[in-house]
Amino acid sequence: MARDLLPENDVARARLLQEYFGELVPTSSLHGRGWQITVTRPPTAEFYIDPQLQEGLSWWARTFGPVSIDLIPFAHVVRPGFRLSLSDAWTLVSWSEYLKRQERRASVTVLHVDDHRDMMLPHLAKCNDGFTDLLSGKPFSLRDSLSVCAAVRSGAVGMGSFVAPFLHQGPTTDFRHLCASRYDTNGRRLPLCCGFERDTLLAVGSLRPNITLPTELSSFRCGEIHGYLGTPDLRAWLQDLRDGPILLHVDMDYFNNRFAGDSDWVDHAHKHDPPLVEVLTKIDALFVALVESGISTRISDCSVSLSPSFFPAEFWEPSIGRIADHIEQLHTKGLWHAGY
Repeated sequence: MARDLLPENDVARARLLQEYFGELVPTSSLHGRGWQITVTRPPTAEFYIDPQLQEGLSWWARTFGPVSIDLIPFAHVVRPGFRLSLSDAWTLVSWSEYLKRQERRASVTVLHVDDHRDMMLPHLAKCNDGFTDLLSGKPFSLRDSLSVCAAVRSGAVGMGSFVAPFLHQGPTTDFRHLCASRYDTNGRRLPLCCGFERDTLLAVGSLRPNITLPTELSSFRCGEIHGYLGTPDLRAWLQDLRDGPILLHVDMDYFNNRFAGDSDWVDHAHKHDPPLVEVLTKIDALFVALVESGISTRISDCSVSLSPSFFPAEFWEPSIGRIADHIEQLHTKGLWHAGY
């Protein structure tokens, strides 16, 4: 990488690289006239903040198989009725596999249960009619689930950036966001615009896919527009859904976002940190709403993420147990078909 692309000051350079690479761990060193950048996955438990992380990993290992700190970004399993992962990035693999099963490009509704939008920039760049993985150099296509899986493994698609590739390359989407602590659109359904931003480091000037809302709209290459509704209200979230398939995505930090990915979480004045009993009650309420609205049988895909650094590891076992119980009961009653 050209030397003038990064600051000479070590602290400033580290800060810029961390901002650019997000959940990856970048290091830099001078080689000749330029910088050599190395990107790895978080190597230590401290990165994940949660002092009870090992409790959650031990449960995962007992239930699904061995997992270590360095394997957290890759841990995912397919359970009866849903896909479960530690990193939310695997949701895009689940959506890609759903699209692969479809014969035509039908519009969809995404029911996004999350304390975040997850619409950050992926490390992908526009190339002809598709995208290229900026970390591996390999082609990426939403309709090719192997390429999506490879991009998740390389880190090009992360837990906060898996939505943009879907909206850019997938069907027209009504994106319904059940939010916990922010992103409420006060009952308004807003347009989500597929656009691009120019890369500043790995492939300077190349176009990376972004998603913008009306307050952020750029006139630069704005493409297909989808719909967005953000609300903390279950009834409003499920009101007036269009016909057609539904993709349900549940990030457990909707129920509790104690750490918020911040090592200074203890000092936060306002924390979304309800006790376990409240978490379980909200899980119950979610599934009751899906059934009472009559849409549980229309859910074509369901993915659930535990989000280390956000959702407390001490809650992993009981909360996933509660979700699995709901899905099993609904399947027995003929009210849940996803994943079977």
